[in-house]
Parts: sequence; structure tokens; C-alpha cells
Amino acid sequence: MIKFLSITFLLMICCCISNIHSNEEYKCPKNQFYLYPCRCTANGYSGIDLQCNNSNLATISLALDNVKTPINHLIIIDSNITRLFGPLFKDKIIQSLSIHNSNLQKIDYECLNVNTNFKSIQLDTNRFLSIPEAIGIELSNLTKLTVINNEQSIVEIKANDFKKNVQLIELNLRNNSISKIDSSAFTPLTVLEKLDLSHNRLKKIERNQFRANKKLNYLDLSYNDFKELGKSDFNDLVSVNTLNLSYNDLREFPRSIFGRVSQLKVLNLSGNKFKQIDSYMLRGVRFLKELYASHNLIEGLAKNSFTSTTRIKLIDLSHNLMTEVETEIFKDMQWLDLIDLSYNHINKIKKGSFQRMFKIAIKLNNNNISTIEYKAFQELGNITELDLSNNHIEKLGANIFDECDCTIFKLNENQIKNLSNVDIFANLTGLRMLNLSRNFITEINRKHFTTKKLYELNTIDLSFNNITEISGNVFDKFLSIRHIILTNNLIEKINYNAFGSLPTLLELDLSHNQINEISNGGVSNLLSVKTIYLNDNKLKQMFPVSMAVNTLHLENNRIQSIGSNMFPMINAVLVVHLDNNNISQLDDNSFRQCLSLNTLTLKGNRLNEIPQRALAPLTSLQKLDLSFNQLKNLGRNALGTLNILFELDLSNNEIKNISENAFDGLLQLLALNISHNQLNQLTPDVFNTLVSLRTLDLSYNHLSNLDNKTHSLFGPLLSLERLNLSHNQISIIKDRSFPYSQWIPYKLRDLDLSYNTIPVLTSNFDNGLTKLNRLSLKGNIINEIHPNMLGNLTELEYLDLSENDLRKISKGVLQPTPKNLKELNLSVNKIKSLFVDDIKSISSLISLNLSSNRLSHIDEGLIERIKQNLTIYFNDNYLHCDCKIMPLVSWIFSQHHQSKLEGKQSTVYEHWRYLQCHEPMFVKNKFMVDLRANLVDCDEHERESYGKKFISTSSIRIRTIDKFRKRRQESMRIVWFVQNQIEDIASFQILLRAENNPNDYFINETVNYLKRSFIVNNHNLQPGNRYVLCIVPIDSMGITVYSNGDDRFEQHCIRFYNSHAHVIIDGDRTEQQSLNARKTNANLSLSSAALFFSSNILISHLILLSIILSYCLY
Repeated sequence: MIKFLSITFLLMICCCISNIHSNEEYKCPKNQFYLYPCRCTANGYSGIDLQCNNSNLATISLALDNVKTPINHLIIIDSNITRLFGPLFKDKIIQSLSIHNSNLQKIDYECLNVNTNFKSIQLDTNRFLSIPEAIGIELSNLTKLTVINNEQSIVEIKANDFKKNVQLIELNLRNNSISKIDSSAFTPLTVLEKLDLSHNRLKKIERNQFRANKKLNYLDLSYNDFKELGKSDFNDLVSVNTLNLSYNDLREFPRSIFGRVSQLKVLNLSGNKFKQIDSYMLRGVRFLKELYASHNLIEGLAKNSFTSTTRIKLIDLSHNLMTEVETEIFKDMQWLDLIDLSYNHINKIKKGSFQRMFKIAIKLNNNNISTIEYKAFQELGNITELDLSNNHIEKLGANIFDECDCTIFKLNENQIKNLSNVDIFANLTGLRMLNLSRNFITEINRKHFTTKKLYELNTIDLSFNNITEISGNVFDKFLSIRHIILTNNLIEKINYNAFGSLPTLLELDLSHNQINEISNGGVSNLLSVKTIYLNDNKLKQMFPVSMAVNTLHLENNRIQSIGSNMFPMINAVLVVHLDNNNISQLDDNSFRQCLSLNTLTLKGNRLNEIPQRALAPLTSLQKLDLSFNQLKNLGRNALGTLNILFELDLSNNEIKNISENAFDGLLQLLALNISHNQLNQLTPDVFNTLVSLRTLDLSYNHLSNLDNKTHSLFGPLLSLERLNLSHNQISIIKDRSFPYSQWIPYKLRDLDLSYNTIPVLTSNFDNGLTKLNRLSLKGNIINEIHPNMLGNLTELEYLDLSENDLRKISKGVLQPTPKNLKELNLSVNKIKSLFVDDIKSISSLISLNLSSNRLSHIDEGLIERIKQNLTIYFNDNYLHCDCKIMPLVSWIFSQHHQSKLEGKQSTVYEHWRYLQCHEPMFVKNKFMVDLRANLVDCDEHERESYGKKFISTSSIRIRTIDKFRKRRQESMRIVWFVQNQIEDIASFQILLRAENNPNDYFINETVNYLKRSFIVNNHNLQPGNRYVLCIVPIDSMGITVYSNGDDRFEQHCIRFYNSHAHVIIDGDRTEQQSLNARKTNANLSLSSAALFFSSNILISHLILLSIILSYCLY
């Protein structure tokens, strides 16, 4: 029977293994507490990604011990691990390991030989002096190795550094100080494809350096110290397609150096000292696609420089010393996409410099070009971009292009004065974008452009010139023009038909000129223009506009009036900006035809009354800005019938009176701003029709009363959410000041009453404010708050009572408390006392500002709330630093130290660090966080009590010392934990001695970083004696961090008394607590043992069999 069960068991295991899904995704645990100081950052099918920051071996080891799934990528960042050793990776499946900025100097064999699953290792910004030997010997499955940015730098690559890395595909040794590589160092790397040796100090390539690397396709030797290379240095690079030799000190190459590098496609020679590129340099690289040779000293090119590279696509020769382009250098390169000759000293483009190429971009910007010869560009099919900007060109002849066309032509920042000298348009019929900005052009007319029609040109930029006049329908030959940019010129007048009709034009920019007149037909004939920019000119009167215009910018002109016929009968205008002009009145018919206008801004003009009749036809208007005018009164039906007006801005005027029916008809108004005016009072029913209003700003007026004898001014505002009454003269809040009704759901959420003259808050203050979220009473003269003032403010979250005259917060003032209150500001008052129990009861409070008052103590009740989640601001008070403040100081110090141990900045400490003591005199002006119990007025009991509340500055804390019986033998178990995760801690030294014998440690043992407990046989301890136990950290190099006699050493020790039954630690748990803990541990141990021995082998097999069967069936 047993034999039959065993066979069945094996068969089912085999069957089950074959059905295991290989594509199951491993997921991060929901609770990552046990992974600290690491955290899972990503799920994956090959394992999770785990990142450990600011840690050491002792803390990382526990985190890894709690990971039960495969790890795809383990990242250790900003840690302190000098040596990697021990069983850290034992029984772990880890695909990739990255260690960044962690002071790592050495990796032991034993650390890697327990896990050979690594496919990738990245060691970035550490302190290696050589390639870790363990990597080259133990990791035969490694495919990617990165050892870069070492602080102390690797200077040599030895013969056996990669002895067994036979599967290595990618090797990155960038940014070290490597000056020598053994000729056989890369011999084992027969499948290597990518090698990065950049940013080192290499001066030569050893013979047969790459003989075994037949599959190498990428080699980076940039930023080294090469001055010359041997003819055969690259003979073995038969598969390399990318070779980077940039930023060395190379001056020339031996002939045919790339003769055997037949697969080379990308060659980077930038940043060297080459003076010439000749025909021998590139011989043999017939498949070359990209050549980068910028930032050299190249003065010229040989005629046949590129004859052997007929399939090249990119040539970058920018930032050199070339003075001219020889004839036929760039000829018959049918595959070439880009030639970059920018930032040279070229002064002339000779005839035939560029010939027989198709779809080519040519960059000649930032040279000294003044002359382009006849047929300089021949048979180029289509030049996708020709950049001649930042040169000295004054004229261009029509014959410089022969059987060529160009899509984008840049001539900006040259010395062109007369467009008649730029006779290029006849030949470039496919031109789409022309940039002539920042030249010296003074005039444009029909003679300046071709008589042929240009069907492709859509953008012409003539900005930042000296153009004074546009005449003669100059752009009518551009049949596809979309954008004309003439900003920042000296244009004074737009004549009739200056632009013609231009049926395709969408945008015309004439801003920042000197335009003072636009003739009838100047822009009105533009059939399709959508946006016209005429802002920042000198226009004095309005002009007829096109029927197609959507947006018209006329800000910052001198317009005084708008006539009745400026807009055509049928138009599409949506937005008109007339800000900062001199408009004092508007004709009744100014906007009569603008039936679709939705935005009108008249800010900063001279209107002294609302142009009611002019606005009456604007039935589609949604936004109206009349701020910064000279309005004095708002009469009856002042805004006419703007039925869908959403936003109205009347701020910064001189309004003194608003008629009772001023806003009639504005049923859809959402936002009304009447701030910064001269209102003394408001008529009772002024807001009667504003039933949709959500935001009302009445700040910076002279209002003193908010109601009449029967109801509030704001009663009709059923939708009001935000009300700003700051900077007025309100002194009394009555029970009718704000509307309230049990039948009407008022919505006021935000009320600003700051900077008024309110002296008292009475119990009826909260009438009508039951839904407030924010209330500001800052800057009043409040000296008294009646109890229950906040009674009905049930939804209040923010209350600002700062800058008042409060002297105390009495009992009941803050009661009953709004259940959602989060921020309370009582700063800049004269408060000497406050009833703390009321504040403590506000469980939702997260911020309490008590700064700039006359308080002398921080109550103990508040200190407890501070330790939870309350932030208190207490600076600029009369703080009395006595023993009562020490619990807070102790807590701040503990938070600060804990943050330091975790490598973080303590926000708690930063918040309190500048709070100074005011009394007593011997600590005056001393920072509170610097206080200690022995510096303030504490009695002996208080000093001892508060002193113990400081967290120990030790790296290791002893958690428990308990006695227990094991195998009839009394033993003592010590349990500890590591609280310093940024110090290099890798092992622990256990020291135990009698208290009266300071130098005789009868236990002196070292345990590795995986251990957190130690057993001491009880026969070593005599009952009734006192002992000293020390657990001292040892770094990863095996050096004890603190020596005996050092103050920090003593902080890792505790003293205890050994009785017959239990251990009593000085200043820690009581005898009964220790006894209870010991009994609990003993009971748990007995229960576990009973459970274990109650099982039997047969039942275990059957249970396991059923589990496997159910899984396979699933």
C-alpha cells in the first residue's frame, strides 16, 4: 500500500509540473511593511521589482528574507555597503541586480556563488578599484555587466576579469580611469555585442584586443586620451556597425584604417583635432550611413572624400574651420538626407557645390556667407530645408538654383535690405515656409516677389525688420498662404488692398508696429482670415474689418471711438480685445452687427458710464470686462438685456451708486466683480435677479451695512458660493446679514470678511453660514468671541482669526466645534491664555497657528496632539522654557534622529528648529530644540523622567531580554533590532560582562547580519548580580564601528539585574512585565511543540496529495 501511494504521488507531481503556467504574473504584496527599507515597485512575469533606498546589509537582508517570490530587478540605491558578503542572495531567484551610489568596494565569492541566476549586474557610482573578481569567476550566465562612475576609479582591466562570463552580451565600463586593458581581457567574451569604454584614459588599443569579439556591433571609445591609432587596430571589428571615437585627441588616421570594418554604419569623430577628411579615411566603409565630425579643426574637404560612401544619409561637419565648399564635393549622393555645415567660417558657396541629390536638408547657418555663386545648387530635386540664417547675405540671384525646389527656406538674421535682391521665387515653386525675419528690409511691394503664382507657400515671416510700408497687393501670388507675420516693424499705414483678398489666409500678425491708420479695404477684403493681431500700435480710430474674423486684438492702441460701420453686416467675430485704449464712449451701433460676439474686453479705457445701447445688440455675449475705467454709477438696467452673460468685471472704477434694477436681465451671470470701487451702501434689492450668481467680489469698498430692516442683501443669491467682503467698513454682523431659511438651500461656501472693523463675534454671527467651508475674519478688531459662536458652522474647515485684538480664548468659545475644522489661525493677536480642552476636542484639526501672541507655555494636552497629527505654529511668543516643555523637545529630537537614521530630512525638526525661548533669562533666545533636561528648571525626578524620553542615538536597540527553559536548561535570549539603516552595518558583536568588571567580557561573539537574537546559557550568569550587555555594530569590512571607551560605544550597552526568575533591565519594564512576557513566551513555545508532535506522517502525505491533485485539476 505504501509503495503504491509513493508511485502515485510521484506520477501526480510530474503531471502537475507539466501543467504549471509559466506566464503567471508575480505581484507586489499589498502590505509592504515587512519589506522595509525596500519596496516593491512593479509586478512582472519573471518576478517583482524591488528597490532599497538608504540602507545597509543588516536591513536589506531582513527585507530579502521576507520576499518569497522571484525578483526580476533588485535595486539598491544610496546605501552604505562597503563589502558585499555572506548569504544575502541565498535561495533567491534574482534576474537583475543594480547597486547605485552605495560606497561598494568589494564583492566576496561566497555572496555570488550561492546564486548564479543573475543575468544583469549594474554597479554605478561606487568605489571599486578593479573589476570584482567574483563576477568574472562565479557568474557564467551573466549577459549584461555595468561597472561605471567609480569614485576612486578602475585603472586597469586584467586578463581574468571576465574569465567565465562567456554569455556576456553587453559590457559597460564608462566613466572610470581605465588606462590599460590586457590584450586577452575580452577573449572569453565571444558573444559580446556592445562594449562601452567611454570617459576613461585609454591611449592605445592593444594588439589583437578584439580578436575574439566577432559579434561586436557597438563600440564606444569616446572621451579617452587617444592621440593616434594603429592601422590594424580595428581589423577584427568585422561586425561593428557603430563606432564612437568622439572627443579624443586624434589628428589623423592611418590610410584605410576602416578597410576591414566593412559593416560600419555610424562613425562618430566629433570633438577631435582633424584638419581634413580625405579619400583614404573612409575607404572601405561603403555601407556608412552616418558620419559625425563636428567640433574638429577641419579646414577643407577633398573632392573625393565621400566617393566610397555613396549610401551615406547624414554628414555632420558643423563647428569646424571650413571657409568654402569646393565644387562637386556633395554630388550624386542619392541617399543623403542631411548635410550640416553650420558654425563654420564659410564665406562663399561655389558653383556646383551641391549637385544631384534628392530630398536633402542643408544647414549652412551661422557662417560668414556673403556670396552664393551661379548654380550653386543643381538638380537637387527637393531641398526639404535650406538654412542660411545668421550669415552676411545681402542678395540672392535667381540663378543660384538650377532644377531645384525647396520646402523650407531660412534667411533670417542676414543683411538683406531690399527684397528685389532676393530673386528666388521664380525657381522655388514648391516653397512652403520662408523666414526673412531680423533683416533690414524697409519696404515690400509687388515688384519684390515673382510674377509666377506660388501654390505651396503657407507661411512667410517678415518680423523684426524695418518695413515702413506695404503696398500693391503684394501677397496675391501666394495662393496657399496661411500665416503672414509682420510683427515688430515700422509700418505706419495699411493702404487700401495692401493684402488683397487672400482667400486662404488664417492669421495676420501686425502687432508692435507704428500703425496709425488702416484704410477702408486695408484688411476688410481678407476673405478667410480668422485672427488679426494689431495690438501695440498707434491706432486712433477703428477700421472696417473682414467678415471672416473670429478674434481681433486691438490692445494698447489709442482708439477713442468705434464707429457704426466697422463690422460688416454679416460677420463671424467672436472675441474683441480693446484693452488699454482711449475709448470714452461707444456709438450706439458700434457692435450692432456682432451678433455672435461672446467676449469683449474694454479694460483700461476712459468710459464714465456703461455703454448700454452699444451693448444691447450683443445677445451672445458671455464675458464682459469693463475694469479700470471711470464708471461712477450703474443706472437702471445698466447692462441691457445680456441674457447669457456669464462673467462681468466692473472692478477698479469709481462706482458710488448702483441702481436697484441695475442687473436686471442678467439671469445667467455666474461671476460679478465690483471690487476696488467707492460703494458706501447697496440698495436693498440690487441683486434680486442674479439667481445664478456663484462668485461675488465686493472687496475694497466702503460698505458698512449688509442688510435692511427685513432681509439680507444677499437673499436673492440662491446659487452664491464665494463672497468677498474684505477691506470694507463692516462693524456689525447681524442675524439678517446673511440669508438663511429652512426651505431654501443656500450654498455659500467661502466668506471673506477680512480687514473690516468687527469688534465682537456674537452668538448669532453664524446665521446663514451653516454650509461655510472657509471663513476669514483676519485683520479686524475682534476682542471678544461669545460662546457657541461656531455652533451652526457644521461644515467649516478653515477659520482665520489672525491680526485681531483677542486676549484669551475662554472655555466654550470654540464649542460646539465644527466636526470638519482642519485649520485654525489665531496668529498676531494678544492671546495670553486659551482653554486647551476645547482645542483638544477638535479631532479633525491638523493646523493651529498661535504665532505672534503672548503665550508662555505649550500645554501638555497640545503636546500629545502634536505627536499625533497636529501642526502648531508658535513662533514670536513669550515662551517660558521650563521642564514642562521637555516632552515636546524630547519628541522633536527623537523624530529628528529617526529621520537621520533613515537618511531623510525631518519635517518636524525643520518646523520647530527656530522657535526661541523667551524666559527664563539663562536660556533666553536659545532655540527650544537645543534644550536638554539638565539645562532647564527640572527637579531630579522630572529630569530623569524627561531624559529617558530621548531616543537613544545608538545604531542598534535591544528589544527584549527574556529567560526561558530549553532542554531542561535555563537560558537567556537577547533580541535586538537595527534602527540605523544608513550606517554600514553588516555584523554584530555580542559582549557581556559583570558590571563590576569593566574589561572582562566572558561572552565575546560575532553573528552575521541575518541574526537578530542570541542565546546565553544561564550558567554564565549568577543570580543577584548586575551585568552589562553590549551589541556593537561591525561594518562590512569587518571593522567594529565603535571602540570601547567611546561615548557611542556606551550607547549600545544596557545594564540589567539577573534575579532567580527573570531579568530586570535598568529604567525599562517592571519586574511583573518581564515575568508576564516570559510566561507568554513559554506558553507559546509549549503550544507549538504540542501541535507539531500531534501530526503523523501518513496524514501529512494524504493532505499533500490532495492539494497537488486539486491544483492539477484546476
